[in-house]
Amino acid sequence: MKRSRGSKSASGTALRSGSFTATSLLLVASAIPAIARPPLYESAGQSTQILVSYVENENADFDPPVDGETGGQRTDIKGLWDLGDPGGFALGYSHQYDSLDIDLAEDEVLSNGHHHTIAIPVHWHRRLDDGDEISLSLAPALSVSSNVLKDLDLADSDAVQLWGSALYRIGGANVDWLLGVNHDYRFGEGKVYPVVGGEWANETTIVRITYPDITANWQFSERWSLDASVSPDGNRWRVWDRDRNIDSDFEREAWRAELALIYGLPGGWSIGLTAGYSWDVSWDFEKSAQETARPDSDSQGFAGLHISWLPTTRRR
Repeated sequence: MKRSRGSKSASGTALRSGSFTATSLLLVASAIPAIARPPLYESAGQSTQILVSYVENENADFDPPVDGETGGQRTDIKGLWDLGDPGGFALGYSHQYDSLDIDLAEDEVLSNGHHHTIAIPVHWHRRLDDGDEISLSLAPALSVSSNVLKDLDLADSDAVQLWGSALYRIGGANVDWLLGVNHDYRFGEGKVYPVVGGEWANETTIVRITYPDITANWQFSERWSLDASVSPDGNRWRVWDRDRNIDSDFEREAWRAELALIYGLPGGWSIGLTAGYSWDVSWDFEKSAQETARPDSDSQGFAGLHISWLPTTRRR
């Protein structure tokens, strides 16, 4: 198996530096996945890069007894900067902005609907002498409604999240095995869960199956590639109502499948169109009557675009 995070195959033979297959696979392996909220360990050991994405969600009805619907948009900005040689320490930035259009027939949600999650990840990655790899990541995050960002005195400890991961990659002849642990809020509430699975790659394709995520990339020409993913897509925010009188927790749980068609541009730039589907969606929020609502909602389709930059001179 060609190791997706190195410049050599498992047998130690160097990849041809000028070939399409070597160049394309290295760029794919070093890119932040296009999925909305990849697990934290995905960025460890990668090169400097930037990704900006936008998606529009279709409207979906809440299930009874809540009478209403939800829709909205999501914007993501992600960045990663090497702090020295690629593969050592790296500093990241992540800002996910969810503009939630929630329309209830006889009430309103105690939130202004503009939800932000801003994180500053720190990653450390090391390739061991035997070819195995180890990575550690930690990220403090602020997850709040926009009126808290305008008045940080409204923030409290419930507005802070802490993400973390530890991952060990065991190189194999055909499959790399991944073992580790991760903590984040992609299931709504903060949750610690195991990372167990494998990654297979050839000269144009990478497939990774690790609980709870599935990702795949197919580089089918010099410029074009496809990304596919299935992942949890929940979150928790500390929110205030529009008048900033009442604060509460706002949670969403969901699963998300996404497909992105990506075109590579000169200078390390790429653009992509993305489409997907969210299902098993559930909510937990406070209404203006200070009653807690925990409805499910219909599945939602979405579509959008993204642009990314990965300087080819810094690839690993």
